[in-house]
Amino acid sequence: MIQISAATGAQKFYEYVTAFGYLEKTGIDLPSEGISIFHKPDALGITELATASFGQRFKITPLQQIRAIAAVANGGFLVTPYVVQNIIDPNGEIIYTHQTQVERQVISVSTSKTVSEILEQGVSGDGGAKNAAVPGYKIAAKTGTSEKFDILDENGNSYLRIGSCIGYAPSDKAEIAILIIVDEPTTAKYGSMVAAPSISDLMEVYLPYLGYESAKQAESTTVTVAAYEGMRVAEAKKCIEDLKLKVRIIGEGDRVVSQMPTCGSEIDCEQGTVLLYTEHGEKDEVTVPSFLNMKATDANRAILEAGLNLKIGGVANRDIGAGAVVAMQSIPPGTRVARGTVVELTFLYTDDTD
Repeated sequence: MIQISAATGAQKFYEYVTAFGYLEKTGIDLPSEGISIFHKPDALGITELATASFGQRFKITPLQQIRAIAAVANGGFLVTPYVVQNIIDPNGEIIYTHQTQVERQVISVSTSKTVSEILEQGVSGDGGAKNAAVPGYKIAAKTGTSEKFDILDENGNSYLRIGSCIGYAPSDKAEIAILIIVDEPTTAKYGSMVAAPSISDLMEVYLPYLGYESAKQAESTTVTVAAYEGMRVAEAKKCIEDLKLKVRIIGEGDRVVSQMPTCGSEIDCEQGTVLLYTEHGEKDEVTVPSFLNMKATDANRAILEAGLNLKIGGVANRDIGAGAVVAMQSIPPGTRVARGTVVELTFLYTDDTD
């Protein structure tokens, strides 16, 4: 980015910052809109240009950012954002309808298409936004991580971060754009880890709601455990095996008096085991180990050895290429739980750059 900005030059760079609306209010129909803080044209020297090229040492508002990204997504047109679409009087008559206001064209349609293709490849390929992917949908996204210089440590160094991710979809004909900003994240510092997964979660809900069908039917290996208490053991065993789950019978009785996992639990059918108790008494307990930073194969083996059941969350294709690792687990390490308890492991790609 430093090389590109140097080749572009300070004057042209400043012109694009201006054109994308970063130096003006967006004009949204809300009161008290904030404004950005940016270098003056004559103060955009070599150092300022370099740091500005990768998004540091200036401040913009979230509205300015998402409006600028929307211009990249929609063919290059900077549009005034708004909240109110219609105003309707007590009689049900529409007395106001918002009309789209195009401020200016910032980039060409062809440039918009090219950038969108690149950003989509950053999600579906080996880019830094892989955690924003949703199987079957074309999502364009870009992650970012910036240092905060408002608060410094005792040595005068910045240690606080802002992790963010912008995403829009469908990448070739965008209808929705989402900006996620995590201020001073503590679990990780990169936008690819703390913000991109939320883009995926939201797109997975919104795109079907907007009527977009997935181009790929997701192959779910998760099944929901039913209630087996009160059933005869042979009947319960058959029901569980029909779900492609394993069964372990504990006790000498002929009817199920309790089970683990409990009714309604979701588990991975590829290795899930349901424990059926035929006698009352205390359930066997195990200690939940730490699965953090394990790859899928290692995590699968460890959860089996611990006597637990697995529910998988996070990115798809976790076994492909460099693969993802466990970034979160639903039950903290060291917790004592009943054997057969479900632990959800969230797999994410742990890129250390944006």
